Amino acid sequence: MKIDSKKISNNVFCITFILTILAYFFFGFFHLTKFVTADEHYWIYERIPQYWNTVALHGGNKLLISDKPGITLALTSGLGLVFEQDPAGQRIENYEKMEAFDVTRTERIYLCFRLPILILNGLLLILLFWLIRKVTENRWIALWSTMLMALSPVLVGISQIVNPDALLWSFGAVAIFSYLALLKYNQKKYLALASIFMGLSILTKYVALILFPFFFLLLFLSFNTSFLKYEGDDLLKCKKNQIKNYFLLFLFSSLVVMAFLFGVSPKWLYKIIFGFSRKMQLVIWLSLGGAFLLWLDSVIFKSKLSSYIERIIKKCSGISKLLFIFMLAIAFILIIGRNIYPGQSWRLFEKIPFDLQYLFSAPSRAYGLKLWEALILQFNSLFFSLTSVALFFLLFLWVKYLFRVKYKKFYHYALLLTAFVLLYEISLIFMKVLAIIRYNIMLYPLVAFLAAIGVWEMSCLFELKVKKILIKPILTILLLIFSLGSLWAIKPFYFNFTNSLLPKKNLIASAWGYGGYEAAQYLNSLPQAEKLIVWSDYRGVCEFFKGTCFTSYTFDQEKYKVDYYVLTQRGKACYYTSSFMWEGSNGVKSKPYYNQDPEWVLSIGNRPDNYVKVVKGTQ
Repeated sequence: MKIDSKKISNNVFCITFILTILAYFFFGFFHLTKFVTADEHYWIYERIPQYWNTVALHGGNKLLISDKPGITLALTSGLGLVFEQDPAGQRIENYEKMEAFDVTRTERIYLCFRLPILILNGLLLILLFWLIRKVTENRWIALWSTMLMALSPVLVGISQIVNPDALLWSFGAVAIFSYLALLKYNQKKYLALASIFMGLSILTKYVALILFPFFFLLLFLSFNTSFLKYEGDDLLKCKKNQIKNYFLLFLFSSLVVMAFLFGVSPKWLYKIIFGFSRKMQLVIWLSLGGAFLLWLDSVIFKSKLSSYIERIIKKCSGISKLLFIFMLAIAFILIIGRNIYPGQSWRLFEKIPFDLQYLFSAPSRAYGLKLWEALILQFNSLFFSLTSVALFFLLFLWVKYLFRVKYKKFYHYALLLTAFVLLYEISLIFMKVLAIIRYNIMLYPLVAFLAAIGVWEMSCLFELKVKKILIKPILTILLLIFSLGSLWAIKPFYFNFTNSLLPKKNLIASAWGYGGYEAAQYLNSLPQAEKLIVWSDYRGVCEFFKGTCFTSYTFDQEKYKVDYYVLTQRGKACYYTSSFMWEGSNGVKSKPYYNQDPEWVLSIGNRPDNYVKVVKGTQ
């Protein structure tokens, strides 16, 4: 009986795509309402209602609800206000931040505000699949990219949270791949998509402004790659059109921003579109100026100057492999360094907290942090939060392109997007920001795409050796199994995912609200739980606890006797670092409880230091 390999491939392709989307929603819906993370209460109780109240009052500067700015989060999660018009009404708070909640409303409120984000990102995954297929003209790379995004524990986890980062990764990815499609096809629909989602990305978080200089880089370098089929006047015409598209992209995306910030003063609009820092404003103006010079060159000199520069770049193309060598070196240093510590210099991971907000702040200055060490720290959270299968194919791609390049169009995509990943991390260094997982969130779809190209390159290697075996369907099934395995292993605490290459004693993410529901359920099971007083060192417990709850570090110690403490590793670090601030009579005395045996404990991701524990207070 003859095997119809084409039919089998098509069936595997369709079935795995459907399973991927279903799995995203299955894991996303699971545990969706059973945790509360830091800062979510600000969005649900204050910022989102404020935006819609201001819209009702015909706009103005009060539309700027946050310094993120988080407008798209208000637009998306704001649908929850239809069902929960007064979310802040579930909270009772006195002057000492003693809190009590209507626990019967908690899960409903978080369902209403989180569900729209989860559904929107699921739909955008389908759009990303279509865009990547158009860009690469390869359905398998599109499928694998979508699979690695949809089944990434980090992306599933952030899609469950009312936070601007929950939308930044999807909006940013659509903007990037839409622009790549625009460069390839020069069609208005891709210009419209890129403009809309670039505007939405800026409205989500200002860090998206980094895409403007990146798009200029793509514009200039694409003349060497995407348009080799054009010559003479056709090439010149194509260059003019793409330069015009770049300006139109900037214009239309700016109009999208202004459409949702109507009534906001011109001064603030300028800062939003060009960036609040002078450095970012300078970079964007340089990008626009560079595009203008390209246009002048095309009009006056028939692109002779840019063509000359392009020829120089082509002659130096071999140097581009240094980028892959550099990225592989960082990965090697991280993986080996975190596991072996060859010398005292590797103690930087022990000296500098993984969740330090600013590089070159007090802890890092005391350690004497060097620039190359800062760069390694920047990639620490990214590499160790990828699934093992995604990291493997990413590294395989970089190794493969050091030695042999068969599919040039994929090589150029890999080169440009790898360069963006590196430049993104370097830009955070210059902003003195340590790249925790949330700050890297825009990179995960790009890394998934790079890893998918790595899967393609491996399939081609196998097919050279064994031509009759259905390599691509087999790799697809294996990729699905391993990706689902990573999600299953960490569920339901997806955003705390850490791959097995990081030693168990190390962390790259704190509980960040996870485990609070479980701790509250334990406390609720105790006798007369409604009369208990609990102090928690992190957000995530109080909304689910029947009794009275404190998260403040100062309150009347004589009036309120704490029955139980809910403690975490991050809370311990914060308390031990700043305990001098609470040494007064009203300061919480939680320090000794961190070293006591708990009555209940949960280790997230089987990492002992990522704990949530309940300790009984002593009267």
